[in-house]
Amino acid sequence: VYRATDTTGKLRSDVAIKMSKVAPGAKKSSKMRNAYILHREAQWSIQRLHNPARPQYNSAYASLFVQYFEDHTGFWANRGVGFDEERAIFEAASFSWDRFEPASPLPHIPYVAMDLVPGKTLHNAMGWGQEPAES
Repeated sequence: VYRATDTTGKLRSDVAIKMSKVAPGAKKSSKMRNAYILHREAQWSIQRLHNPARPQYNSAYASLFVQYFEDHTGFWANRGVGFDEERAIFEAASFSWDRFEPASPLPHIPYVAMDLVPGKTLHNAMGWGQEPAES
């Protein structure tokens, strides 16, 4: 996750850019699976959790989670397929990332723009790693 400044004025001044992190030599299927997981996180926030147009929207619940603003992970299912239908496709036990071919090429480095929340990383908080050096 990287700190970035939005120069367009559409988002808050400082945002977090979360990039899909897969080893450069990883299999194509691993890269796609990791990018899809990032896409699913972003769409959950954008379409469900932080969408005041939804009848089930609850600002108190939404405030407990970081808000995703933009999803730059690619298009996964055919246009017009809803969130639940898309999840049913890609999370089915019979689905194979090795056999999947996206309809359009996916971004070289999939990423999302999200709310910047200062603090420790989850890995550090759990004692699994060290904080990156401040720049």
